Amino acid sequence: MGRPIGHRATLGRVGYLPEHARFPEYLTGEQVVMFSAALAHTPRASAKKRTGELLERVGLGVRGRDKVGSYSKGMKQRLGLAQSLVCDPDLVILDEPTDGVDPEGRIDIRKLIEEMRGDGKSVFLNSHLLAEVEQVADHVAILSKGRVIEHGAVAELTRRGRRYEIRSEGPVPFAVREPLVAEGKEVAGDMISFAAESAADAQPVIDRLRQAGVVIREVREARLSLENLFLAAVKGDEKKGGVL
Repeated sequence: MGRPIGHRATLGRVGYLPEHARFPEYLTGEQVVMFSAALAHTPRASAKKRTGELLERVGLGVRGRDKVGSYSKGMKQRLGLAQSLVCDPDLVILDEPTDGVDPEGRIDIRKLIEEMRGDGKSVFLNSHLLAEVEQVADHVAILSKGRVIEHGAVAELTRRGRRYEIRSEGPVPFAVREPLVAEGKEVAGDMISFAAESAADAQPVIDRLRQAGVVIREVREARLSLENLFLAAVKGDEKKGGVL
């Protein structure tokens, strides 16, 4: 945000949830959030109003006056999210925000992240749950041995492994299968699979099947998942002998 790391006024515009958030168990949820607001010099009246709103937003509205010691791990993660947002930050840093949270809670947190993005906030998310990252992130960076080995927009990175899969009604006839295999396409039973940059590249295969009277049951675009991309990038880095 145009200031050196450590500039206090700027840090007041940053919200942070560590991976293993720890809060005094003798405090209530409301007190934890209010304390974080005070650290960021948020005016008390504004902090009290935001505390109530945020506890409702993360699903702790009815438990706000209960002591943290009575909270489950998932509830403490929700509380951590509330305290990270109480100063209405421009940048939110979340380290494994869904750790220990049940499936319903993960969906709620994902929606909250999407809402933050919609509010114009920048969210820096660190997670090993790559399927979740893929659902919310615009850009990703992959780290290996402390170095960034891959980065870019999710859509661009996963497009590299774009393939098309075509399923026929019954096995692909021999007369159609042989030319396809000779062209480098994979054919197994009723499945034809091949690399393609766009849907236009799949049309010749579809036309050939139709001309042969083959009934097409399904045409599907398949891309690399972020998880597959991560594994490929890390393995590639290991082969290069990357070191920290």
